[in-house]
Amino acid sequence: MECQHRVDWGLLTFGMSIVTLSFLITTPETWVPNLGGDLPTPNYGFPYLSAAGRLILKDIIMMAGGLTVAAECANRILRRKAGGLA
Repeated sequence: MECQHRVDWGLLTFGMSIVTLSFLITTPETWVPNLGGDLPTPNYGFPYLSAAGRLILKDIIMMAGGLTVAAECANRILRRKAGGLA
């Protein structure tokens, strides 16, 4: 039953990361703002991330890790149910 809990936690981590990554779309503070000034500054907005935006990108690694853990444990559960060794 231990592997079932790992599947649940892996999927929970994956879902949490999806929600956090949605902040890149819904929160304007994740992109470098146009600070104005005398000269035109082309380095603002998409694809230039602010410090907050770069902090959110770490969730891509968490999302991949959660999905990997869930998939590996689900594979073990299916092999066990099929009668193979896990």
